[in-house]
Amino acid sequence: MRLTRILAEVRELATRSGLEPTNVNYGKEELEDHGLLRRSIEFSVEGTYLEFRRFVNLLELSDSFLVLERVGLRGGEEGGPELRIALGVSTLFTSPEGEPDGAEAGGST
Repeated sequence: MRLTRILAEVRELATRSGLEPTNVNYGKEELEDHGLLRRSIEFSVEGTYLEFRRFVNLLELSDSFLVLERVGLRGGEEGGPELRIALGVSTLFTSPEGEPDGAEAGGST
């Protein structure tokens, strides 16, 4: 399934940036007027501002359609350089109802 590939890519980009995703949650929203399915990935990481910037840059350079929708930053413990970062990333797929018989549900657009 292509969603599995997207999830693996987001994790890999975070890891390459020096961030390790934790508390991962997934969401799904039908955009019926457009025949699309929005899949979201929300997770937390701890790291430096430089690591976060590197992650955003890798998202922008990805060949996949990835949208950084939400960022929440909090300072780390004891005033150190570490930040607690809550992120929301999403992508769009064609809606399963719009797929021809036998086609993979959740195909990317």
